[in-house]
Amino acid sequence: MEPINVSLVLPESCCSNHCVFCNSREMGDIDSNVEFELDKLRRLATQSDINQVEISGNDPGEYPQLADFIRDIREIASPRHIQLSTHARPLKDLSFFRELVDAGMTLLRVPIYGATPRVHDAVTQAPGSFEDTFQAFRNATRLKFPVDVTSLVLKENQDSLHLLIYAFSKMKFARSFRLGLPAFVETQARFLPSIPDFEALRRTLPQALKYALLLGLKVEVADLPYCLLGFDYPDVAPLWKSTKGYEFRRCEKQGVEIVDGEVFPTYLKKTKAPPCETCVYNSKCEGIFKAYYDQGFFEFRPVKST
Repeated sequence: MEPINVSLVLPESCCSNHCVFCNSREMGDIDSNVEFELDKLRRLATQSDINQVEISGNDPGEYPQLADFIRDIREIASPRHIQLSTHARPLKDLSFFRELVDAGMTLLRVPIYGATPRVHDAVTQAPGSFEDTFQAFRNATRLKFPVDVTSLVLKENQDSLHLLIYAFSKMKFARSFRLGLPAFVETQARFLPSIPDFEALRRTLPQALKYALLLGLKVEVADLPYCLLGFDYPDVAPLWKSTKGYEFRRCEKQGVEIVDGEVFPTYLKKTKAPPCETCVYNSKCEGIFKAYYDQGFFEFRPVKST
């Protein structure tokens, strides 16, 4: 049987950032949350070999017993990789970074929302978060530790995406850079001021992506329709779905459904419109997150020629 990837989610962990797009809650019963996820891993490990375990959540990097959690994962499933998805602020402490590596962490996925403290900290709403994260990046360089860098297109950074791509070009420790559009829940009113100006983004996003190609960078684009990309960009990720073995933690705030036998959060649904039928990229494109279209924030503008 082919080894599977598993995601363990810690929504009860605390987070020092207060990102404009985030719908997470404050820290809850983290011990119960951890046991739920470890029990899930034990169950899955009896069914299949485990290739990779990803740890995500509110911010698992701030869970005080994270090193023990990683050791438990290694003991239960012996995965090839254990990846931590985190803002990485606690990893500014080199000794803590080393402790996680010694425990069994092999990969990092870290978001960065701007190439300057002004832009990044405006998104995280946490002064000092930029410097903390970049100190963690310096430690990754020192330890020669691989990092996948991610970002989201928001009102705060949509006019400086080329600077973000330039910053990535200087991150020698980074394996990849993924640029996407945040999904949001219709009731998430506080995110509304950060929804991109899509009309302006139709100009700035293609310019930034062409700049990436000029620099010879491989930037993966996710959850952005082709009428925003503007051209047939080579690294467009498919619609997000959970990896095999993924189970969302039982949580009332997230509706889920089963898509092709996998758990799928309903707020990640995408939609298209009749004008898409005339777009030259219609067969490749999955549209945009439904909430943007349903609330009138996005208008489909088909690409007529290449």
